[in-house]
Amino acid sequence: MNISKAQIKHLRSLKLKKFREKYGEFVIEGDKLLREALSEQADAIRSIYALPAWLEDLPEKLLAKNRAAIYPVSRAELERISTLSTPNKALAILQIPPARPFAPPAEGWSFYLDGLRDPGNVGTIWRIADWFGFRQMIVSPDTADLYNPKVIQASMGAFLRIPTAVASREELSALDPHKHPLWGADMEGLPYDSPQKTDAWLPPPSGLLVIGSEARGLSPSIRSLLSGRVSIPKAPHSRAESLNASVAAGILAGKIASFTQAK
Repeated sequence: MNISKAQIKHLRSLKLKKFREKYGEFVIEGDKLLREALSEQADAIRSIYALPAWLEDLPEKLLAKNRAAIYPVSRAELERISTLSTPNKALAILQIPPARPFAPPAEGWSFYLDGLRDPGNVGTIWRIADWFGFRQMIVSPDTADLYNPKVIQASMGAFLRIPTAVASREELSALDPHKHPLWGADMEGLPYDSPQKTDAWLPPPSGLLVIGSEARGLSPSIRSLLSGRVSIPKAPHSRAESLNASVAAGILAGKIASFTQAK
């Protein structure tokens, strides 16, 4: 099959949120992501656009799961439809999964992203959730679109494994703080660790770890719901003003995982 001008226009339109929402589709790119999608969610793939050499190298068992249309494309065509500065052999259109109603897990930890608008940070935290075994990633309505190409790329396949839900701050207020405590990452909170251990934060068995915007921090409405705040102390000689949101999320998620798994 040859790729048409209409297909190129459609693929390029999916760079924008309004068209992703209109068509219920998003794009993934690169050898690794496509192989994972073919292995784990082949039914969600609607079409594949790839260099002929990549298609020839693909294992038959992966292609056997796929029912999507396959379009061999030239490198020039791939450059036209790719969102990457250096296109990576193949891309695919996937169906956006149906929205899941917000429901906190019965046990374990989840992230809540409070107005986090940087797509790279959102995707990286999705990946962190996957690495540390968090149950889901819940986002506020004003968080970056989960199917933004930069979010998907930064997630490194976590979008295939870690479920998401959108929850307003009002919905969080209905949670039982004893069953689902909210702990916010905040520079003025309890230290996540300390040499004395007397004032260090001890994570409960389950909860929601709230990560706010780097620029604005935690929103006032979320602060009022928190069971507590946890911080990452900086070195005495450090002159840094703050940590990147996804770096902070990774440090705290590691603390939670090591503490809860040890119990």
